[in-house]
Amino acid sequence: MSPHAVSSALIIEERKIQKHVYYTSRALRKAKGRYPMMEKLAFALVISSSKLRHYFQAHVINILTNHPLKKAMNKLEVTGRLIQWAIELSEFDIKYQLRSAIKAQTLADFIAEFTLNHGELDEVDEAKKWVVYVDGSSTQYAGGIGVVLKSPERDKLKYATCLQYQTTNNEVKYEALLKGLELAKSLRAESIVVQGDFQLAMGQVYGTCEIKEERMKKYLSKMKRLLKKFKEASFLQVPREENMEANALAKTISADGSVDEYDKVQYMPSIDLLEVQQIEEREN
Repeated sequence: MSPHAVSSALIIEERKIQKHVYYTSRALRKAKGRYPMMEKLAFALVISSSKLRHYFQAHVINILTNHPLKKAMNKLEVTGRLIQWAIELSEFDIKYQLRSAIKAQTLADFIAEFTLNHGELDEVDEAKKWVVYVDGSSTQYAGGIGVVLKSPERDKLKYATCLQYQTTNNEVKYEALLKGLELAKSLRAESIVVQGDFQLAMGQVYGTCEIKEERMKKYLSKMKRLLKKFKEASFLQVPREENMEANALAKTISADGSVDEYDKVQYMPSIDLLEVQQIEEREN
């Protein structure tokens, strides 16, 4: 939570391993930005239950927080928004637990921090969201990026890029994520849901996995800059079989590294392009 945004991270823990399922944030308009802290927390929970209703209906939901949210919503004298939200949430099996050192909290804090403060702007209508499917594929000598963008009108735009350099599987996932964000912004999308199989990459971006390599830190920095350009951004981790179009684009173009005149080609990692441009400008 931040003064201008609320966020949440849905995780499943199996054998002490945290697996991220959904990430979401909501920028607060001027009026909502003045909510007391406890109302902001309750609002974040209501937003999550709405977006992830099928999860809330099918499972016991453990809410991890360091704030007395349950006590605040169950007070006899509670009125207004809190009582309304308490009634809405009563249909679900929700348990409240004291939050310990849970790594996934870093993710929610990150999203809240980098969600823009939109002041008087209206909240983005759910029907106006773009869905961005991304995937990346790497071979011994090349890589490929596949992006499928679905507009609010359900039109589809497909994009593939051949990475004509040696790359790792983790780096190509980052490149796919970055390209998806760049394309969405170029189409003037304001609210997006990014879907893909990028568990490790997103874990590193949001701090649930330690980043030691300097190159990964550069990807992190670029991801932060891009996310700040959207009014609302959510990330949905999906298995590869639910992301077949983007996966097929990435695999096809990376199959043997050969391209024709109509294929888009990238000759170096995106994080190195700016450095090269700066060097050229200094030389000129």
